[in-house]
Amino acid sequence: MIKLGLVGKNIKHSKSKSVYEKILQTEIEYTLFDIENSSELPELEDLFKKVSGLSITAPYKKDYTSFVEAVGEVSDLGIINCIRKSNKGYQATNTDFLAVHSFLKSHIENNDSQIIILGDGSMAQITTFSLGLLSKEYTQYSRKITPNFPSLDLSKLSENNALIINTCAREYVYNGPLSDDNIFWDYNYLHKAHNDRFANSSFQYIDGMDLLKNQAIHALSFWGINY
Repeated sequence: MIKLGLVGKNIKHSKSKSVYEKILQTEIEYTLFDIENSSELPELEDLFKKVSGLSITAPYKKDYTSFVEAVGEVSDLGIINCIRKSNKGYQATNTDFLAVHSFLKSHIENNDSQIIILGDGSMAQITTFSLGLLSKEYTQYSRKITPNFPSLDLSKLSENNALIINTCAREYVYNGPLSDDNIFWDYNYLHKAHNDRFANSSFQYIDGMDLLKNQAIHALSFWGINY
């Protein structure tokens, strides 16, 4: 049986197991390593005694970087979320970046509109890194620099067909006004407050489930698992 695992904090809500099983069309063994603080993080050697592929989520996406070799474009990013063991040691990539980058590249090619980023955490860093590679300008707002951040009036700050990307953690709820032609891309999947609010809205709301699925596909490829 395929054995995969996820390291993170407060991850009992994770839907990754069901996403992988849907893609693979088979049952897998999926272990949640729910770690309270970084001082309790297991060593990679111990983790890989239990799994053959490992994912890392918040807030530990930078904690294992000194123990792995980051491969590809993410080597300049400094944030990882996917680790494999090889005869050369441990290698890592960032499937968040791979999934986000492919979406943004397609969006910009087909709709070169304004891009607004909500948040400044690791997912925001991944997004700005991707936009930098694509030479695309953006506007960024966050709790640290923006007054009344949750109720920010994006209807006045965004252009027609603007892509608004919510990179904030699940606890954040955007309750400000939007324009009818905005696209709101939520990195969180099954975000109840946003789903409830946007269900009957005239603008496009993109739930994070597609992002999660694309991340999983990139991870399986990185681990060499056929699907």
